[in-house]
Amino acid sequence: SFMNILISDIDGTLIKNHQVNELDIRRLYDFVEEGNMFVLATGRPYCATKHLQQMFRTKYMICCNGAIIFDDNQQTIYQQIMDHDSVSAVVSYYEPNMYMFISDGKTLTPITDNHQEFNDEIVFISITLKEDNFAFLEQLANQLSSENPNISCVLNGNHLDIGAPNVSKANGIKWLVENKNINSEDILVVGDNFNDISMFEAFYDHSYAIASGQPLAVSKAKYQVNYIGEIISDDDYNVYK
Repeated sequence: SFMNILISDIDGTLIKNHQVNELDIRRLYDFVEEGNMFVLATGRPYCATKHLQQMFRTKYMICCNGAIIFDDNQQTIYQQIMDHDSVSAVVSYYEPNMYMFISDGKTLTPITDNHQEFNDEIVFISITLKEDNFAFLEQLANQLSSENPNISCVLNGNHLDIGAPNVSKANGIKWLVENKNINSEDILVVGDNFNDISMFEAFYDHSYAIASGQPLAVSKAKYQVNYIGEIISDDDYNVYK
């Protein structure tokens, strides 16, 4: 059994300003060496996280905001496939002012027209605007949600992420708890954005937000840190539970 299980977001949390803090790398290495478990929970598909799995020896990768989970042998152990009609419906909203990607959890396929064909195992759709416009993205999320009961939408920085109903990082973690002999009391979660709020709420007692993150998301966590390493280090102060 593991002593502590640290479940971390990637962008804005583990990776800040396109890099991982060197001290965090050392602390995470020591954390895993001591017999703890490190898990990544991200909006990214597997192709954009694989290098981190090798670097940090993560046991599980919760990708696409919890829509799909990979083990340390790169095998899919859980997935929530979107129904075909819902994917078609979202694709029909494509406009040239946006980047839209669909994913089977492993790779990303760009959408270039609103009647595009796709394969059947889609777990995730991500929309980014070519020119940032958060109000428009928020409006699009509300419209998509109200018109399509078989999807869930979450804002993630300047992305709108779309998955099957009830897809969330928290529900991905809960699946691991129920199926992989993980004790929820041992879980620490850390993140910085809207798509991390589900983790903060589900594991509130051991929830940490990166202080520089999205203010509403940060306010939902119990604790604030500047770097992920502060959660697991005895050096500066001990916030191990």
